[in-house]
Amino acid sequence: MIPNFHCQSWFSHKLRIPLMALAILAVPFSIAKGQTEVADIMPLGDSITRGTNDINSPNGDIPGGYRKNLQARLSSGGFPYNFVGSRTDNAAAGIDPDHNGNNGFRTDQVLANLSTWMAVQPDTVLLLIGTNDILQGVPVATIASNLSTLIDRITTAYPKRRLYVSTVLPISGKDWNGQTAATLNNNANAYNVQVRNLVQQYRNSGRNVTLVDMNALLVYTNTDPSKNVFQPGDGVHPGQAGYGQIGVLWYNAITASGSLVDPPSGPSGYDSWASSYSAFLGLPVADRAPPADPNKDGISNLLSYALGLDPLSNSAVASAPLLIASTQEPGALVFTYRRNKLAPELVYEILVSSNLQASGWSVQGQQQAVTSAVAGEQNIELVSVTIPGDPQSGRKFAYLRVTR
Repeated sequence: MIPNFHCQSWFSHKLRIPLMALAILAVPFSIAKGQTEVADIMPLGDSITRGTNDINSPNGDIPGGYRKNLQARLSSGGFPYNFVGSRTDNAAAGIDPDHNGNNGFRTDQVLANLSTWMAVQPDTVLLLIGTNDILQGVPVATIASNLSTLIDRITTAYPKRRLYVSTVLPISGKDWNGQTAATLNNNANAYNVQVRNLVQQYRNSGRNVTLVDMNALLVYTNTDPSKNVFQPGDGVHPGQAGYGQIGVLWYNAITASGSLVDPPSGPSGYDSWASSYSAFLGLPVADRAPPADPNKDGISNLLSYALGLDPLSNSAVASAPLLIASTQEPGALVFTYRRNKLAPELVYEILVSSNLQASGWSVQGQQQAVTSAVAGEQNIELVSVTIPGDPQSGRKFAYLRVTR
């Protein structure tokens, strides 16, 4: 029997009963070491770059904003860096205080100061701008035109400079300046379409520009309300958990190629797979992201890539990881999953438990894993791992976790 799949759940039965084990997606990450040159990184934007939250205390600030989490990850990942910018306010204890996050700034105001700020010659620029334009009723076409000029001026004549451009976050407040949240979010969504299009256009022209689709990738709500993006929040600025997520997404983007200073060598891994899949071309950008599930079959795009499946085929469920009773070792189970041999950046882990309690999961070693070929699929292999049974409870639960 093939169960219905849904994200972050798993299916299990008692020992010796065949069961399908759901592969769930953990927060993706990328770590690469070895860079020796210190990279100057400029966080550039408005109050979200600064780390503001109007209902937080003291003074409506979340010290460090996303920069706190980003710095911690860069340091632990072995990437020499130096934040640069004209401001040092709202710094968390122990972090590099420099940034260019300016409360209330619109795209035109960033443009007016850009030449002065760029004089420090940053290697990497993290640009998140446009929210204040939306709140102040600036036409979307004008905001997009300003963004296009920003991208052009930041990257022109500096082919090795990396520019990462984020979409703007949704607006969850009731109203701002007489505009409802629904109206503001319609404008924000329209602007985000332009952001995605502009980044792609500049990439196609050879500019070193990368989209970081915060609007699509952030997890805004959580079963624990304290972990919501805007908790506690004012409807525009993230809370502590939200800034933490933003730091993770910047980190994933700027370290994806293993360096902060050399120009990316082109798409690889998941990006290469996604860009070569023709059926993705007609989908919105958000539906092509690693955690997205455009056909709603419970298997995300990243898992389809990891397992070597068609992300838009519902028949892929039949190829999900399988846990069955061992025919060689009494009481044991065999966990089998597909592995894409062209995805070396991914980490595949089997987690097992006897009781389904949160603290009861442990990683199953795969030193004795048995691999076998898949007929007709040269780049896919089957990995089978024997899991000892539990003599006390007579049951075992398992799932596959894939991270990058």
